[in-house]
Amino acid sequence: MKIYFQNHIFYARKLTMSALVVLTLFLGFQNITIAQANSWIYNPNNGHYYFVTEPMDWFSAEAEAQALGGHLVTLNNADEEEWIKDTFGRYEHFWIGFSDTVEEGVWVWSSGEQVTYTNWDMGEPNNCCFCTPYPGCEDAAIMNWQAETGSGTFGDYWNDLAPDGGFRGIVEFSKVQVDIDIKPGSYPNCFNINGNGVIPVAILGSNDFDVTNINLATLLFNGSSVQVRGKKEKTMCHYEDVSGDFTYPEGAPDGLPDLVCQFEDDPSQWLPGQAEATVIGELTDGTPIEGTDSVCIVP
Repeated sequence: MKIYFQNHIFYARKLTMSALVVLTLFLGFQNITIAQANSWIYNPNNGHYYFVTEPMDWFSAEAEAQALGGHLVTLNNADEEEWIKDTFGRYEHFWIGFSDTVEEGVWVWSSGEQVTYTNWDMGEPNNCCFCTPYPGCEDAAIMNWQAETGSGTFGDYWNDLAPDGGFRGIVEFSKVQVDIDIKPGSYPNCFNINGNGVIPVAILGSNDFDVTNINLATLLFNGSSVQVRGKKEKTMCHYEDVSGDFTYPEGAPDGLPDLVCQFEDDPSQWLPGQAEATVIGELTDGTPIEGTDSVCIVP
């Protein structure tokens, strides 16, 4: 089984995964569409990346976020919320990662972070099951709300709404999780660590992830670099469809290009009994990526 998205057991009643993410950011009164699915907004204050989903229910937006290795946004203080508003706009209601879907009245962040800050509108959360224009028991939070001046008016606060509403969600994550396959075509992924030769690793492409957007110079596998050869120091990577769905125990090619790189075998990077190894790197726009797979170290 290759990874890897950060999958969690989540509320099964609403888990419908959107096939594609429409990355459209609303800034003030302007709509700005990001052209490529690998472009994210970076927050230098915390080192995290953000984007906005297409309109969907709260559960699906959270599932979308988890599939990318993140969660709906966690707001830890007023400065962080102000950055979000400056970046994505104050004139649209956005899902955030705050809900009491697990236990009524107990509001928690889907990221698991501690609740250190809230910004509820006056009288909220009120769990109004028959409120208009969004009827239904209110178990999920949106931002940019101000009911004091009229239902649904845009403002500076949060409100609880029925989670099956159709809003865009703000996703937050620190790294894009990608699928990798160590020693593609073999399982288990066993190899010697004697300092001789190379270790092939495939970063898998998908309908939502274009491996040609990876910056090859940034890749590290368990701390080791991609091998370079010749006077021109050619990076030993190529594009080939080597793997797809990992049903059991290895996946056949799926018609989509993968990035296959030969990494240096550096014995100093491995620990006795190590069972997993990770590839890290960046996309050409600087977005960090990470993928992990099982390994079998042969003495």
